[in-house]
Amino acid sequence: MSELQACRACGRPPDPGGAGVLSWVFDRRPDGGNSWLCTDCARTRLRAIETKLPDEWWT
Repeated sequence: MSELQACRACGRPPDPGGAGVLSWVFDRRPDGGNSWLCTDCARTRLRAIETKLPDEWWT
């Protein structure tokens, strides 16, 4: 998995040694890259994240 650097939406860095990063969302982009969303940005974008699931996941 990719090392957590900062939230791709807001740029917030993770708290050093904080347990809050356990709730960050890991995303594998279509171009093969990886990115992270902090808890607040993930909550804001939850519906968009869910709708990107492939059809196979729902069946």
